[in-house]
Amino acid sequence: MKQTLLITTSLIITALMLVVGCSSDPISEGTLDLKDGLMYAMNDDEPYTGKVVDTDVGETIRLSGLYENGVLVGEYTFYREDGS
Repeated sequence: MKQTLLITTSLIITALMLVVGCSSDPISEGTLDLKDGLMYAMNDDEPYTGKVVDTDVGETIRLSGLYENGVLVGEYTFYREDGS
C-alpha cells in the first residue's frame, strides 16, 4: 500500500513539473549549450526542461521541440514558410 501511494505521488509530482516546465515561454534553440550529452540553458547549472523554438528573420517559427531534464522528448517539429 505504501509503495503504491509513493509511486502515485511521484507520478503526480512528475506530471506537475512537466506541466509547469512546459507552460513557460519557449527559449531559442540556439541558446542551449550541450554539456556531457545534456542541453542546458545559457548560464544555468540544471539541465533544461521546457519548450524551444527557432525563428527566421521575420520571427516566424521554423522549428519547435520539447526538452525534459536536458534530453529532447520526441523529435523537433519543422514548419514550412506558410506555417504548416
